Amino acid sequence: MLLQASEVFHAFDANGDGVMDEAEFAAAFAQFAKPKHSPFPAPGSPEKRFDYQRSKYVAMFDCQADSADELSMKEGDVVEVVGEGDAGWLIAVLDGNQGMVPSNYLKPLRGF
Repeated sequence: MLLQASEVFHAFDANGDGVMDEAEFAAAFAQFAKPKHSPFPAPGSPEKRFDYQRSKYVAMFDCQADSADELSMKEGDVVEVVGEGDAGWLIAVLDGNQGMVPSNYLKPLRGF
């Protein structure tokens, strides 16, 4: 959906004075400047499966779960991969919680 500039202006002209002050501009800018997707790569393509071993991995990026079957993790968290999910996803355990994580957000933890 595309909005006309005048629609955006009126939506964020909170006090209706016809002038967008600094706070109103900041609110409008923040609304439209938010990234819609993660700045990190999406999980791998269906043709390329992740070659995992049941082992410990380190999260290279933060990952916020978008559904109940996904697992949230923060950069530096150590997870144990216990299986393979959909293409590009692994089943991992962190702090007793299990869920799917993007395989390309993980790197093997050496020595474990």
